Amino acid sequence: MTDWQWLTVDTPDTELNDLLPRYRPTRRPMTAAEFEAISNSHPLAILPWILVPDGLGDFAPPVMHYAIDFVPDQLVAYAEEHDLVEDKEVEQEEDHEQDEPREEPKCKLNAGQEQDEQREEPDSERSAGQGQEREQRGESDLEHGEEGEEGSESEEEDYDFRRLKTRNAPRRKAPTMDRIGSMRCALRALAIEAGAHIPTRLLKISLGIQRMGVRETSLIISFYSNYDLKAGDLPTTEDIEKLRVAVGSQHPPGWYLDRSDYRWERYY
Repeated sequence: MTDWQWLTVDTPDTELNDLLPRYRPTRRPMTAAEFEAISNSHPLAILPWILVPDGLGDFAPPVMHYAIDFVPDQLVAYAEEHDLVEDKEVEQEEDHEQDEPREEPKCKLNAGQEQDEQREEPDSERSAGQGQEREQRGESDLEHGEEGEEGSESEEEDYDFRRLKTRNAPRRKAPTMDRIGSMRCALRALAIEAGAHIPTRLLKISLGIQRMGVRETSLIISFYSNYDLKAGDLPTTEDIEKLRVAVGSQHPPGWYLDRSDYRWERYY
């Protein structure tokens, strides 16, 4: 299939004149007004071709997630009800957000589910340019609670909309439950229960900016990113809809700007 036949991506010859400035190549830091505009907007129904990484031009686009909103407490409740709760025994900063993506959990899967996990296809070729490297750096920021930004504050006079750690903040014992790990396990179980065939390596809990103005969280369920478009096993719209219904999301899927990896960067 040719690149422009992706159902969630615009055709290469389509020009959009109403895109927000952050969706066009720029090295200028994000302003408070720009962040507010995106956080109050809806996710993009179709990904503009300009945001498809192709290795051409000077800049690689920011990470965009084809994802849905969800209510974190509902996934946590499902994990508790089905004995999928993940625990943790670590200390964390007082001002650290409780619901932030961290390292991948080892879910309590039954025999049938374990076989499904083993059948997942390995990573296929990513989009041109830095592709997989760009995505891995973004995931690393999320898994470590965006700690990677702590040392880079002097590099950009960027609008700091994230809750960065306070270096000498008092430490407390973290809750016994690993909420993100528990939600991930619940998500996988729901996908199997709903018959939604979505590769585990693509199905993630991420952070998205859109609709933050009307939500209490930036957490989203990501089915794939713009750096996954060359993969040969992207989930179908039917499978995505099955999981959306199972999760109880009230909004259709769309393209969310990653809250951590939102900058345009030069191709390596």
